[in-house]
Amino acid sequence: MRNGGLRPEFEDDVVSGLEVDSLNEVKFFTRVEIRDRIIHSRAYKRVSVRNSYTVSYKDNNKIKYGQVEVFVQASSPQNDSVQYAAVILPFLKQTGFVCPTNEVLGVCPVTHIVCWYPPLNDHCVLVPIDNIEDICVCMELRDTGSPVVYIAHFPNHIEKD
Repeated sequence: MRNGGLRPEFEDDVVSGLEVDSLNEVKFFTRVEIRDRIIHSRAYKRVSVRNSYTVSYKDNNKIKYGQVEVFVQASSPQNDSVQYAAVILPFLKQTGFVCPTNEVLGVCPVTHIVCWYPPLNDHCVLVPIDNIEDICVCMELRDTGSPVVYIAHFPNHIEKD
């Protein structure tokens, strides 16, 4: 863990979200193990698995998607507790599914690949680490002219025997 390491445009959101007086009370780290998976942040530099910072997370019992900028730890002097969160650039809005209908398979046969608008680089949300569900794959198809990206869950993470 280290001090500092947050882009200036996110400082106010992080300070107010963690309910601390300043960033001096916040420590930053770049990777974490959750449910036997290592999740990196965009700030992690020794990446062996590309794009292991795109995640799904719960927000008011809804599944949302985003990219982890950095992880934070903050101590709360009021109740003597420590909170851990991810600073996430959220994907903006779901635009559909990769295959909304199929003649044989019916409506929405492919549910593990969704289309979203990409995140903005000037807006972040704080997500408690316990709310992070899984690592996902983010696929940007630049030659299509479409502003959407495709986010896929790993099939072996969602299949049941």
